[in-house]
Amino acid sequence: MAFFHAKASHRRKINHIDRIRDETDCWCDEPASIQGVIQRYFHTIFTSTRLTREELNEVIDTVPTRVTSKMNRKLLEDYSAEEVKAALIQMFSFKSPGPDGMPPVFFQRFCNIIRSATTTTVLQLLDDHTFNPSLNFTHIVLIPKCQKHDIVAHFRLISLCNVIFKLASKTIANQLKPLLDHIISLSQSAFIPGRLITDNVLVAFELNHFLKNKKRGKEGHVAVKLDMSKAYDRIEWNFLEDMLCKLGFNNRVVSLIMLCVRSLTYSFMLNGMQFGFVKPERGIRQGDPLSPYLFIQCAEGFTCLLQAKEHNGDIRGVAAVRRAPKVSHLLFADDTLIFCQATKEAMECIQGILEKYKRASGQLINLDESSIFFSSNTAHEDRMEMATLLSVSIDSMPAKYLGLLYFVGRNKRELFSYVRTRVWQQVSGWKEKMLSQAGKEILIKSIVQSIQSYCMSCFELPDSLLREIESIATNFFWSNMERNKIHSVAWDKMCISKKEGGLDFRKMEMFNVAMLAKQGWRIISNPNLLISCILKARYYPDNDFLHGKIGYNPSFTWRSILAT
Repeated sequence: MAFFHAKASHRRKINHIDRIRDETDCWCDEPASIQGVIQRYFHTIFTSTRLTREELNEVIDTVPTRVTSKMNRKLLEDYSAEEVKAALIQMFSFKSPGPDGMPPVFFQRFCNIIRSATTTTVLQLLDDHTFNPSLNFTHIVLIPKCQKHDIVAHFRLISLCNVIFKLASKTIANQLKPLLDHIISLSQSAFIPGRLITDNVLVAFELNHFLKNKKRGKEGHVAVKLDMSKAYDRIEWNFLEDMLCKLGFNNRVVSLIMLCVRSLTYSFMLNGMQFGFVKPERGIRQGDPLSPYLFIQCAEGFTCLLQAKEHNGDIRGVAAVRRAPKVSHLLFADDTLIFCQATKEAMECIQGILEKYKRASGQLINLDESSIFFSSNTAHEDRMEMATLLSVSIDSMPAKYLGLLYFVGRNKRELFSYVRTRVWQQVSGWKEKMLSQAGKEILIKSIVQSIQSYCMSCFELPDSLLREIESIATNFFWSNMERNKIHSVAWDKMCISKKEGGLDFRKMEMFNVAMLAKQGWRIISNPNLLISCILKARYYPDNDFLHGKIGYNPSFTWRSILAT
């Protein structure tokens, strides 16, 4: 208990906002002045740019209708009490409470007492489109995104909603989720059942490996990495509504979704104290179960703009080999990677697409987090000209996409040392004296062994690095502030199952192999995936995956998967 109390106190201290810089770069340290800076910043974010019909149509006209009459009939059916109950069960029990002060566990635990009133209120909103406006009142909490957080832009906005309204949003989201695979283009991998973030990572790695090694040919290729600033908070409501209508959703479905979006009101929480009131004109909430699915439907407008230019031949995608499918862009929510020919005309085309999408959707490119990478045969003068045209920096290796490296050189231990650093930082921040060995076991299994899982899904990490991570874990397990670190049992024996006398810790090398084997099985089971098609064309064009060879100049991801 002392450990978790200390962690909570430390976290509260980190999240406490003592002072902040205002628009003129002056420090504000009085609560009233800090509140004023925050309110002015978000007033700008939440104020609509008043779109014209022409600006909207520049994007909307490129979007095809994808929602069928059968899908609409399903969406128009009355919601049932069972659907509301299922949504309640799916909610995380101990999420931070909103203005109602109640986490979902209260509604789950006392469901037999309050089920009738809760279900009636939710169904009244979903079926009759009527509800008490106070249900959609939301607290905004600011969480630091980086160590140095001295301006409002350095904070992540989290919306804390009332559970009743969150339950209604979750029920709508459950209806939409099964349809998204038929509505959203294959280039988008976020929030859609059956699509994984690692698919994008593997495709990006193969294509960037191709760019890195392309040293011949007159025409070069380019990868442009884009990041949107406050992506959810800038979505224009008119754009969202027009996108839903153009995709083919019935007017009643669109009306319900827009009711949930437009009835929103905000108040801010600063160091535990509530202040201010905002009636936004645009934006969707981070923390609302429905928001991710609405965002990727808005992002479909950007995809359609790119596809239209690709169809006209203005931009051409990149293929890892001649037989492989061409890829012009990859999306994971607001993280975008564009591949095309390295010409001034192509960059001007991309710049035009970004301007159209920005005007229609309200999105703003975060130039500090955006970058560009060129194939090796692109002249230095051309690189500088194109980077200047897009106002982004030229990527230097090692670079990251979706949190993972997409270039790996010879010194893999050094490149992946950030994994070891993250593990060490976590362990060194824990107070050993406050933890029993049972507590340490739980923390090692839930945190230390999960940190590298994502990286292990795509890369075979060096054995020496994995042994070092195991060493950090075992030192932490046996350490005590009052005595020397004596390891009573070897790590290998601690990895044995509890039935056989061990502690069920993961053997890192074996776990790495298992995670990569899952990628191999996914490629075998889903031959129509983009990554499956690229790998087949590149490494086993006339054979199947199980008979694939390492090939000439293979990527590190292919080497890793093949090693299993």
